Amino acid sequence: MATKRTKLSPEIVAERKALTNALHPIVRMLGGIIGPHIEIVLHDLTRPESSVVAIANGHVSGRTVGASILNGP
Repeated sequence: MATKRTKLSPEIVAERKALTNALHPIVRMLGGIIGPHIEIVLHDLTRPESSVVAIANGHVSGRTVGASILNGP
């Protein structure tokens, strides 16, 4: 069964982008505080095929920005 994508208003798109941009530094900060052996990942679940938008300590799983949520451990 195919899913229907709904077109989002420019306001919602702008709000999501602002929220994501605000969370990027938190991902880096948590990665530094928690240490190098724990991965911190920020996902955009509206695009699961390339959901990783920020990552700290990506060496843990080998994931990078642009990776799929399905590529996780």
